[in-house]
Amino acid sequence: FFQAKNSLNADLANCKRKSQFNCAESLSYNVNNVSKGTPCAFPVFAGKQDDIAAQIDHIIKCMAKEAKNVTIQEKGCKAISRIAVYEHFRHAIQKTDVVKKVLSITYLHSENPRVLDAALGALMNLALDDDIKKDISSMDSLYVLLHAMKYFMDDFRLQINATGFMRNMALKNLQFQEDFIFHGGLQVLSHILEMHKKNKTIQENILATLLSMTIESANGVAGKMLGDWREKMNYSHPVQTDKKAL
Repeated sequence: FFQAKNSLNADLANCKRKSQFNCAESLSYNVNNVSKGTPCAFPVFAGKQDDIAAQIDHIIKCMAKEAKNVTIQEKGCKAISRIAVYEHFRHAIQKTDVVKKVLSITYLHSENPRVLDAALGALMNLALDDDIKKDISSMDSLYVLLHAMKYFMDDFRLQINATGFMRNMALKNLQFQEDFIFHGGLQVLSHILEMHKKNKTIQENILATLLSMTIESANGVAGKMLGDWREKMNYSHPVQTDKKAL
């Protein structure tokens, strides 16, 4: 599986202009992108702001300015997550290359579960949009996901967002399903299910993902795993699809 330091892309961690992810700007500690008088504060988003593009720009600049500040990165990702709850704002988010920047943060803070948790929550809500989901799929996000799921397996808060992100990415996305299975994702899910037997949200996210793989990819291994766990957990009610991080 994926080692915390070796498998995560070094170019993305540095977010250089010529990296494979074509990041628009460096996430290094650069104060030139934000005026000295601009406070790095993220107001609670209620879905009523008129100029959403300006607010997103403010969030991204603050995160770029304070790239090494764990608290700023966590709060910034949570602010993006709250904005992404609203369907009519997701296209505005997409135009700002937020996905690239959030993924950059996960590489830079790959050993901090709280930053990863917040970033995965943002990606989970962004993945509700089909166009953004395609963007996420093209950026090696699977490596970030599997790293977080394996190395912080006992962190139920992180696993809720990680499995929710996986669930939204897997829905009607055959390439993601194939890559996830190829890289040993089903074994990881088996361990997570065993470890978090009492957490209904994690269970539901994983079973919904297995259902997508069974119906859409006709994967027999996923189908058997789904049947075994539904029987073991007496999971008789229907599994819904879309999940949002709040």
